[in-house]
Amino acid sequence: MKNIWKIIQISKPLHKIAIIIGALILISSSLELAPPILSKFIVDEIINQIQHNGGSLDRLIFLLIATFLLSLLGVILTTASDRLGDHFAGKLRKFLTEKFYDKVLTLPQSYFDGEVSGKIVNQLNRAIQTIQNFINGSTNFMLPTFLQSIFTIIVLAHYSIPIAIFVAILFPIYLWLSFLSTKSWGVREIEKNKYEDLNRGRITEVVGNIKLVKSFNSQLSEFKFIAENLSDINKIYAKQSWVFHMYDFARNFSLILIILGISIVA
Repeated sequence: MKNIWKIIQISKPLHKIAIIIGALILISSSLELAPPILSKFIVDEIINQIQHNGGSLDRLIFLLIATFLLSLLGVILTTASDRLGDHFAGKLRKFLTEKFYDKVLTLPQSYFDGEVSGKIVNQLNRAIQTIQNFINGSTNFMLPTFLQSIFTIIVLAHYSIPIAIFVAILFPIYLWLSFLSTKSWGVREIEKNKYEDLNRGRITEVVGNIKLVKSFNSQLSEFKFIAENLSDINKIYAKQSWVFHMYDFARNFSLILIILGISIVA
């Protein structure tokens, strides 16, 4: 969260776009719940007419038209927010790349004497790409899903408080396990990135000075260096993957327990 907050502070010129995206996501997430709710009233209206318990054809037509229009509006707003989210991610990538490159160009020569140029470029690409993927995922999936979940709990609470409580309990469990999983993943990702930066930097330097490498006949040693680093990366990744799937199992198991609780209450 600390790094996300820093990115938000740095990208002040893009705050207006972010606010518009947030508003669109909020409205479209609200509209996503309208068709299911209206469907209940449509079914009730049809049943009333079939059982001759009253009902109005005009009311039924109105509900159908309202459902269609709200669904259409929701699709339009979702498409607009997704497109604007992609635009925002691209603008943020450009903005952060320019910031990074400007900083690199102002560094003293002594800094580059102790750094591998390929390593710097790899860090830039990885960081910017990660941020762009996070923004795309947040605007297109995570934030809408989070808001829809909150609205769903509110609607459920209107019909059944116990069921709404069970569903609400699921979110802190999911968030807590996801936090632990992400934290564990990040620790090992830092270890992997050290090898990855070293590899990319070394490959860039070797390709850029291939004549010198061949003149010293050091192709085999360079190949072994990269191969050993890749083996170390895979060992770290194996542990990283194992821990992730254990947390993922815990998340899915908690979902099963919550569903069981809802079934018992219902």
